[in-house]
Amino acid sequence: MQIKYYLEKNPRKKFIISSKKDDVPIKKILKILNQNSLGFVVIKINSKYKLLTDGDFRREILSDNNFNLKSSNKIKFKKIITIDIKETMYKAYRLINKNQINCILVLKNKKIHSYLTLHEINESLSPERLNLDKKKLEKFNLDIRKHLIRYNFANLFVKENSEVLDAACGVGYGTSILSQKSKSIIGIDYSKAAIKFAKKNHKNKKIKFYESNILNFKYKKKFDVIVSLETLEHINKSNGIKWIKKCYSLLNKNGILVCSSPLLRIRNGKPFITNPHHLHEMRRSELENLLKKTFKVNNINLFIQENNNFKPCINENEGLSIFVIRKK
Repeated sequence: MQIKYYLEKNPRKKFIISSKKDDVPIKKILKILNQNSLGFVVIKINSKYKLLTDGDFRREILSDNNFNLKSSNKIKFKKIITIDIKETMYKAYRLINKNQINCILVLKNKKIHSYLTLHEINESLSPERLNLDKKKLEKFNLDIRKHLIRYNFANLFVKENSEVLDAACGVGYGTSILSQKSKSIIGIDYSKAAIKFAKKNHKNKKIKFYESNILNFKYKKKFDVIVSLETLEHINKSNGIKWIKKCYSLLNKNGILVCSSPLLRIRNGKPFITNPHHLHEMRRSELENLLKKTFKVNNINLFIQENNNFKPCINENEGLSIFVIRKK
């Protein structure tokens, strides 16, 4: 992902203090420092920049009790690590690790425009959005088999004449798998960068990729199969309910929905979600009731993934589940 796309969706609060003279009161700097949660402030003195971190302040106040009464001229110039806005998040990740820092400043037209923290870079590069690039897989030590097995399972329900929708398709590797059997397939994802990658690496004559939020997606035809893997847990509960209902409306009669969702774990009587990328996980009963009500059926075909295999979900109440349901 290019840095500029990330920053378009993540606007920044004030983090730069500009001054013509190197006499900005430390108290004014501290006020900005305390207002944001980054732990740093950039001080622009004409065309030069200084950086004051909360760690710097603590060290200075230990050696000089009156430091907070002084001004920016007591702050030393030091090397500031920067990256151009047109570079990638992966390059930012490498720079931050190489220099052992927690934040990198972003340049636009050679001027400081924004910043990235180590935490948000790690979040954006999460394996939750799997990118089948060998170097990146090695970097994050990812085992892709558990992801591919889900699409291979979904492919069992695709026929040669099937019109298929791969909803929240990510970078398109699964769409490519499904296209091997289908008549045609559409892959949609809200991420511009993911769709750009998909078009470049996975497009063929059967596939069309579109940048779209699943809840806003509109299409003139209905589908024979909708595949929506690792989607429900990444949207809130109300949108999850809306999405299941939308899948129902997008399916032809006798159309099939193949969708995955982790079943909510309970520890000590309380919900236990270990993945910070998941906004909502459903209990088994909650998921089954939603599907039965929406699709107007009495039984649900629910499977649990166990390593690289699937087995019918009988007694299990947690784990990665995949359900297969047909519209009557």
